[in-house]
Amino acid sequence: MFVIARILDAHVGSHGLGEVIVGDAGFVLARTPDTVRGPDVAFVAGTRVALQRDRSKAFEGAPDLAVEVLSPSSTPSET
Repeated sequence: MFVIARILDAHVGSHGLGEVIVGDAGFVLARTPDTVRGPDVAFVAGTRVALQRDRSKAFEGAPDLAVEVLSPSSTPSET
């Protein structure tokens, strides 16, 4: 996962494309009820990052790119 994040971050950073997010960042996909997902690695375009005023809250909307690293023991319901 970290190799993927480093490669993506190097590309995004060298071209000023936006932000690569790793870890427990949440993305709100729906409301009522709230559906929040946290991919292992995510990319959000710079124009969308600028709209996110409160960085302590979950990001409104899906990331532009989401990477989820699965292990052989991952079940379909976990995925």
